[in-house]
Formats: sequence, C-alpha cells, structure tokens
Amino acid sequence: MKAALDVLAATEGRRRIAVLADILELGSYLEEGHLSVGRYAAEKDTDVLIAIGVNAKYYALGAEAAGYGGLLIRCETNQQAMAFLLAELRSGDVVLVKGSNATGVAEVAEQIRQYIRTQEDS
Repeated sequence: MKAALDVLAATEGRRRIAVLADILELGSYLEEGHLSVGRYAAEKDTDVLIAIGVNAKYYALGAEAAGYGGLLIRCETNQQAMAFLLAELRSGDVVLVKGSNATGVAEVAEQIRQYIRTQEDS
C-alpha cells in the first residue's frame, strides 16, 4: 500500500487522489496497519484521500493525526465513493485505487476507467 502511494506521489497530475479500501489480511495488526497507511498518505501530500470500508476509518484517523491537509472523504461502500468521484474527477487527475480484492474495490477502478472512456468519446 505504501509503495503504491509512493508511485502516486511520483506521478505528475493536477490532483493526486488515493482511493483506499480496507486491507483484510492484517490480522491483529489491522488497526495499526491502517493508521500507518493513513499517516503515510498524509506524508505523501495526497490531495484527496477516500477511505472505503469499516476499517478504513483508521486511514482517516492516521492521516488526521499526521496533519493531513487535503480533502478527506470517508465512505462505507464503493458506491458512495463512486458517487463522490464521478462528481469530482477532473481532467488531469491521477487516481490510485487500492485495497483487498475481497472488498470489491476493483469495480471502483473499472468504473473510473469507463467514466474516463466516456469523457474521451464526448
């Protein structure tokens, strides 16, 4: 997750948007793992952080504790995240979508790709 945030930070774009869903494979490290990723997102100056899922609240708490200055959105579902994204995405934005496969976050990435294709066609 942190390596993916490194790639996002190194990518040129208008805004860097991190869409992070729960990491389900952390076991007893669940809370601290999510907090750590949230802090790291803040350190990497992500412009928008969208936290999806039950445990994603810890991304938000970690980012806030690290003094995050960007836009922070908490979503319970992928659909809530997509509703926000579709209203907010602008040309030149760079979006990272990451989380455990079991969260279904891949469908968020696919919907973003479809949205971009429709924008390019119009």
